[in-house]
Formats: sequence, structure tokens, C-alpha cells
Amino acid sequence: RAIREIDNVRQGLWLSTQGIIPVLHYQFRESLDLGLVRFVFGPLFFGCPVYLLQPSITNLQGWLETASRVRATITGGPDFGYRIAARTVDPAGLDLSALRFATNGGEPARRSTIEHFEQRFGLSGVVRPGYGLAEATLGVTSLAAGEPLRTDDAGNLSCGRPFDGIEVKIVDAQGTTLPANRTGDILVRGVPVFSGYLNAETDTQQILCDGWLSTGDMGSLDDDGHLYVLGRSRALIKRAGAMIAPREIEEITDQIDGVRFSAAIGHRDPVRSGTEDVIVIAEVRTASFTSETSAPPLARVIASEVTRAIGFSPKEVVLVSPRTIPRTPSGKIQYDELQRLYLTGKLE
Repeated sequence: RAIREIDNVRQGLWLSTQGIIPVLHYQFRESLDLGLVRFVFGPLFFGCPVYLLQPSITNLQGWLETASRVRATITGGPDFGYRIAARTVDPAGLDLSALRFATNGGEPARRSTIEHFEQRFGLSGVVRPGYGLAEATLGVTSLAAGEPLRTDDAGNLSCGRPFDGIEVKIVDAQGTTLPANRTGDILVRGVPVFSGYLNAETDTQQILCDGWLSTGDMGSLDDDGHLYVLGRSRALIKRAGAMIAPREIEEITDQIDGVRFSAAIGHRDPVRSGTEDVIVIAEVRTASFTSETSAPPLARVIASEVTRAIGFSPKEVVLVSPRTIPRTPSGKIQYDELQRLYLTGKLE
């Protein structure tokens, strides 16, 4: 399985004898698979030099400085890392022209992130969104080199087509395969899919059926076989029979002046069964925005822009101080923990 994954890396990332520099994913517990398989096993297998950095959101400048210094050709990180780097890293003195492939995965990628990052650092068609998980020995799909970015009608970014030897299908709650452009559960089958969890037969039976791996993610396939990932099923907002990806709301909110970072969650309506209200939590850039005179206007602006984007208004906009929204070390939002904080009134 690992060898098959490494061969997919070779085909998709043009792996040769030039430098590779992984960052952010390597050594993080929730994404050890990318660092281990792609940036340790891969270079060892093909005899390529590799530079391993201690991953940290606070070391984004060091990541790109090292990539510039060693003329790195391949790197990788989560969307959040690219997004923050595009905001905070000074491009002066950096030369990333040797980069051929920069994997963007670990969370739903944003088109705006890729466009801003490439524009800031003088790149074009280098940052490639992809999808994978440990149970599939890492990679499932990736946007191929040279393919233009594409989004669906809701703005979800394509993660490309499946690698060779991997099948992807979308099913409904009853397990029926859905046609193209319909949202459902993402299932994966192929050589790289694992055999099961060690000494956990019950857990294995819940996730594997007839060779198909239930990923726990929701998404769709278009007519060309491109995969669009909305996110974890439990993190999606269920609204009047539709599924709303938090990204749709967060991407709008993050662009508003005064907002440092945001997250969107669903709150079940006790009256209207089967639907959830949208709650927007926004970290503000400065303390002044949380004052009694500034907070209401900013909250109203957020509510107005979100309403314009998705067609209905959020039930509540909660303004909080920086670093309040719980995240993993690699920057991914911990939606379950955020729900708990909101429901227990512990967001400040």
C-alpha cells in the first residue's frame, strides 16, 4: 500500500532528484501520514534530498525562507498555513521559482487562499489542492499539474481526480450511489485502502464494507470525475434539507476588515426539526472591535455579508478575542470543541 502511494506521488508530483521540503504536516499527530509517507518514505525510496522542518504556524517565514534557500521543488501544508503565510510572510528576498508542486490538503482548500498565496510569491499553477486520509495510506485525489483551478456552484474547490488504482463514489444515507453533482458521503476503494484498525474489529466493521472505506467526509463528484470535499459530516450545517460547508461562511467573514479568523457552526433549532441555525464566531483583530461602540457595527457587517452570500442571515454573530477558536497545531478548526464551548457559554 505504501509503495503504491509512493508511486502515485512520483506520477503526480514529478518526483526526481531535486529537493523536497515538507512543513506543517510532518510530525503532527493528526496528519503524520503525509509527513511520513510523502516526505520520508518517498525521498528514501527515490533517493531524493529532503529537508524536514519543525512544523509550526509561527515558523511560516522560516518555511518559505528555507524553500527559497535550498531551491525546493516540492512542499506541502494545510490551507490555513498557506492562508496565513499569504498575509504575514514578507516576499522580499524570497525566490520560490523552483517550486513545481505545493500540496494543499488536510482541510477543505479555498480558491482564494491559493490565488492570494501564488500572487504574493510570484507563482502560477503550483499550489495543488488534494484529498486523502490515513486509512487510504494518504493520497486519494489531487489536482494534476497544469490543470486550472475549478469550483462548483457553491464555491467548493476541486481536489482533482482519483489517483490510479483508487475509486471514489458518493452515496446517500441509505448507501445508494448518487449521480454527478449530488452531495453525499465520500466512499473510497482501492489498493491503498487499509485492511482495518489493529485489535478493533467493531470500529473496522463500521468504516469498511465490501472493500469500500467510509471516510466520514461529505462531497460530490462532477461530470469529469473531479472530487469536491465539503468537510467532515458532523461539521456541516444542515439547513432546510441542504448541507452548508462552514467554508462558505468563513471565507466571506475572513475577508471583512477587523476579522482575524472565523468559524461557522450549526445550532439545532428546537422548533424546526431537521434544520440548524448558523452561528458565526469571529476573532477580532484588535481589542477596539470588542468595545460597546464597535462590536455591534462589526457584528452587523458580518451578518449582512453572510446573508448576501448564502441567502439567509445567521442567528448569531459572536465576537471573541484572538486565539479563542480551538484549533489543532496545524491550524485546523476543532468544530466539536467549538460547539461545546458555544453551548456551555464559555466563548469569550
